[in-house]
Amino acid sequence: MSDDIPDIEASQDSRLTALEAEAKEARDHRTVVKTLLGMASAAALLVILGAVTVRDTTLDTARRVTAVEARQTESEVASRARDTDDRSTRETLIRLTATIEALRAQVEGLRSEMQGRRSPTP
Repeated sequence: MSDDIPDIEASQDSRLTALEAEAKEARDHRTVVKTLLGMASAAALLVILGAVTVRDTTLDTARRVTAVEARQTESEVASRARDTDDRSTRETLIRLTATIEALRAQVEGLRSEMQGRRSPTP
């Protein structure tokens, strides 16, 4: 039996060494898994932040496009109003010119008539 004790001790030592190696390997594996999970979490966070940035940029661009379209529509409405005013003004000027020509002709007729009355009749 006394011969068995060193074998048992050696067996226990080897078993203890094996258990310690397994425990170290398990700790190393957990460390690797934690590191990988941390990296995956950071990558997911970056993806989410990127998506939020893209969303915000898209919304901002949509607002700008809407504002430009509104300004363009306002400009078109104002342009049509100016065109209408210009046509109205042009028509008024044509009527005024015709009236002035008619008045000139009338004044010339009256002048001729007055000169005819002033001149001595033989």
